Amino acid sequence: QNPSDAFAIQDFLWTEQPDVMIEFGTYYGGSAVFFAEIMTAYNPAAHVITIDPIEWRGAEVEATSSPLWGSMIHPIVGLPSDPAVRSRVERLLEEFGAKRVFISEDSSHNATEVLDNLVSYEHLIGPCGWILVQDTKLSRLEAS
Repeated sequence: QNPSDAFAIQDFLWTEQPDVMIEFGTYYGGSAVFFAEIMTAYNPAAHVITIDPIEWRGAEVEATSSPLWGSMIHPIVGLPSDPAVRSRVERLLEEFGAKRVFISEDSSHNATEVLDNLVSYEHLIGPCGWILVQDTKLSRLEAS
């Protein structure tokens, strides 16, 4: 996560105080831990559901070592648009009694997959709700 982006997102989280964040694109899980720590500071019952098709391992510090991992952070391995994954997310939201859901789309950065993910989950966002699509300017990473 770009530090400037992380700072902006933490400010958003603190200001708007969603109950649950659904993160598409877990990678090594550091962002999920960072955001869960912020969210549980304003709401001890807040949760992060993080979804990725790959279970990433090998980070210098494993996100799974966080005491929030598995209790407040709920990792799901699979494609967000997969019906079984969507069903699991909906069950978790029901279990949490979530009213204010925030979606952060930071997965494959492929236009078709991003659109599939957003269409699959848009019904979970209420009026004036929040969906963040990240890394829309990946050209900054390409060699000039």
